[in-house]
Amino acid sequence: MREQVWFFRLFIVFVIICVYRVLLQYVLKYRHCPNPFCSKCLGSGTMRERVIRILEGNDFNSYRVGETKESKEEAERLNTLVLTNLLEHKRLLSKNIEKPTIYYHRGLSSTLYYIEHANLLKTYRDCAILLDKYDMLRQELIILLQQNNGKWKIDPINKRSLFYLYENGTENELNCKLMPQTFELLQTLPNAIISNADCLFANVMITCLDPMILPSDTQEYGVTNCRIRCHLGLQCIAQDSDNKEVYIVANKYKRLPLENNHMVAYNDSAAHQYVNNTNYKQYILTVDLWHPDLSTSMRKHLAKVFHSRLST
Repeated sequence: MREQVWFFRLFIVFVIICVYRVLLQYVLKYRHCPNPFCSKCLGSGTMRERVIRILEGNDFNSYRVGETKESKEEAERLNTLVLTNLLEHKRLLSKNIEKPTIYYHRGLSSTLYYIEHANLLKTYRDCAILLDKYDMLRQELIILLQQNNGKWKIDPINKRSLFYLYENGTENELNCKLMPQTFELLQTLPNAIISNADCLFANVMITCLDPMILPSDTQEYGVTNCRIRCHLGLQCIAQDSDNKEVYIVANKYKRLPLENNHMVAYNDSAAHQYVNNTNYKQYILTVDLWHPDLSTSMRKHLAKVFHSRLST
């Protein structure tokens, strides 16, 4: 009898492992996220439903008491626009290359799948600000690595580690204290999503790519097409000076090189993947910026609708 009980228990464990592996393989093939039990991905539909209920029930107060009738009318117009996009999310994704996991905003230029260094400086003043302080940013990273402090998030599936200064709109106070000059500089960026407090779409981090991340059929997708993800190479070590082996593949075909003192950007709601075909770790500053087509009023409104508390 006891042997039968143990056999049954082992059988249950075996079934659970098999189911998990099947789910994992499915998600790795068709995924927006490498972890089939990721709270963000499992909650992406739920998150949309929560926002829809709030907007439909008029529970969302997007304007303060004392504002004019015109302000209320503008808020109602923006609410209606966001709500319509949320309700038509699946249909919008089926017709576009961009496939964000949470929110698709209609009417944004679809030509900004990627922006290379020269054009990036014309599009965003933020990039000139960051490049002007490149030496300081690099030095703070070197000190951080030497001290081996702070909290890194390990992503073994995608072979990278993330040192968040802001994660989903929430400031990581410990990490920010370890990079004080970088933190102060971030507050001066006019188009950074963190400039709109507590927005779920906002991230700033040091991205560390593990060695030997090779091209694959696996693609990643971000949470919204409202943001442009910007990278500045801080400590990128080339295997061969004549070979560009560290890059991002944006929209499945465009290579964006990751190099020191060089900036690239892309809309991460379209398919993308990182490649590091070297034996060295690569360190990159990653900053999420608002899509340039979004008005100031819409940026503020989206920050209020998609508040960081939705991820908790």
